Amino acid sequence: MVAVAAQALAETVTDAELASGLLYPDVSRLSAVSQVVARAVARQAHLDGVAERSLNEAIAAIEDERWSPAYKACVAV
Repeated sequence: MVAVAAQALAETVTDAELASGLLYPDVSRLSAVSQVVARAVARQAHLDGVAERSLNEAIAAIEDERWSPAYKACVAV
């Protein structure tokens, strides 16, 4: 699964990112890239027979459990 994660990560690097010298995707795409990698690992776990839930349930959980930054506004007093 580690190899699958590495391959999925590598496949998310764009030509423009490579041309600018990046080895990894730009951090501005962190959430989207994380989803791609997580889905690839879930698929591999399913193929390896070590998943504890169905592939559809795992993919749904990946989406449902995604952290989204939501900060409350701070007002100086």
